[in-house]
Amino acid sequence: MNKNLLKTIVRIVACLCFMGCATFQSKPLTLSEAVEASYKDISKKQYIVLDVQEDGSVLIAKRPTTLDEIETIPSLEGVSDELGVCVEVQGGTNFDYVIEVLDACKKAGLNNIYFKEIK
Repeated sequence: MNKNLLKTIVRIVACLCFMGCATFQSKPLTLSEAVEASYKDISKKQYIVLDVQEDGSVLIAKRPTTLDEIETIPSLEGVSDELGVCVEVQGGTNFDYVIEVLDACKKAGLNNIYFKEIK
């Protein structure tokens, strides 16, 4: 078989595999899975990231979440009492949205809060 033909076939197969993986749709994460995926120090589980979008929506590991769900995070299995929260705020986000997230964290007993602005 010609070497160039073999290389072409390998490239086509690789492209098809990539396209198949790119279009694969997985089921949405549960809150527990999103919290687990968001841990920034997996071995110590030090903090999770709450991403506050400009429209006020909140994401955990790219999973949309609600303020009510944030309040349930401490009750999830394996969550430390000392869990920290990094609130990432998109530039231009109305501060009222951030206050709502902080209130939900306070109700949940999540007191180790850090901030990061995303520009």
